[in-house]
Amino acid sequence: MASDPTTAETRELVNLFWEKMGGDWATVLVFAEQYFAEDLEWSAMGTGVPGAGTVRGRSAVLQLIGSIRELFEPGHMEGEVVHMLVEGSWAAAETRVSARMRDGRRYQNRYGFFIQVANRRIQVVREYFDTYYVHNLIGDHL
Repeated sequence: MASDPTTAETRELVNLFWEKMGGDWATVLVFAEQYFAEDLEWSAMGTGVPGAGTVRGRSAVLQLIGSIRELFEPGHMEGEVVHMLVEGSWAAAETRVSARMRDGRRYQNRYGFFIQVANRRIQVVREYFDTYYVHNLIGDHL
């Protein structure tokens, strides 16, 4: 059976997403400029925690990501894809993130992401995580 070119392209771009998003801020910006759609929609499911809700537009998404990254020490964030399923233009991934916060505390959380790709650009990101844990650790400091 021949592989679906849309699925292969989605897998390639989403793997690159995981590789680049954990890098330094300059790396994230270069990746985003090339691969985030101008009208990207990023939704972090939950309420009462930093970043929760829906943000539209590449600039707004980058502003949000940048402000969240400020909570953590640079160079101390590690992400791991545990499982990823890709079909057509959609990818679903279970991930783990470990980081050191600027105040020295450890951050460890599991995430579920649904990512849609179109025209070699990330169009939609839906992010699910343990909001209770984040609220207890960080509160609403954003």
